[in-house]
Amino acid sequence: LGQEFSGFASAIRRQARALKALRPGCFELIMGGNAVGTGLGAQPGYMDAFYKAISAELGESVRPNPNLFDGFQNSDFILTVSGAVKTIAATLSKICKDLRLMSSGPRAGWMEINLPACAPGSSIMPGKINPTVPEMVIQIGHQVCGNDVAITMAIDEGELDLNVWDATFYKCLFENLQLVGEEIVILRRDCVEGITANESRCKEEAESSIALSTVVAATFGYPKGVEVAHYCEKHRCNVKDAVVAMGLMTQAQAEILVDPSLMANPEKMAPIVARFKKELGILI
Repeated sequence: LGQEFSGFASAIRRQARALKALRPGCFELIMGGNAVGTGLGAQPGYMDAFYKAISAELGESVRPNPNLFDGFQNSDFILTVSGAVKTIAATLSKICKDLRLMSSGPRAGWMEINLPACAPGSSIMPGKINPTVPEMVIQIGHQVCGNDVAITMAIDEGELDLNVWDATFYKCLFENLQLVGEEIVILRRDCVEGITANESRCKEEAESSIALSTVVAATFGYPKGVEVAHYCEKHRCNVKDAVVAMGLMTQAQAEILVDPSLMANPEKMAPIVARFKKELGILI
């Protein structure tokens, strides 16, 4: 679970960095370009006064687009920002789908983790706690992706010297920024911070997993790993019991080698497997 959640965290940190890298571009405007970038109709000194005033108001260095003709014709930067926001929303949605599966239960489900209860139960099953916060995040993901499509279409249809569909892409982008900004707060506060591991369930699942036959394959070769997996299926037993029953290892050896934690730590597993191969006389 620690490794799995570290993957969630790494993805979000990477996307946060990508979004922050776009921040400087958000302060490049086309105000003062007037007629498609020519500046026609702007009073002398207007641009200097405007950018000075708005920079002071926001406490940011707001500046004109380096090429105002480009700024009026092309809104691809908006599309880039929208894509970054959509990526975050889609990743959060994917993570929340994982949380739904991992917390599913209480009987017919995985129950690897426990999510905080935001309601006393489902509408029809009193004992079932619905993952309402993850489901909210998933629905927001749908809306954000839909808005991103609308933004793409609006930018694509900006003909010639002026894109007149800015009402569409600004409305959709600002909605996405609000939705994602607010969902992150709710997801953290009402879900993530209260997640706990169901250790007994995880231990049971890990120790009974036939995937542990991978350790056997690494030690005795792939065919023997397959043989052990089939033995477990046929006799409804775990890998540790199977290797002892099949005479591949002693109970003491099985306790050390057939350990779920080894599969999560290749650096630790490799020397242990090498040692057992040597003890068992298996050619390395």
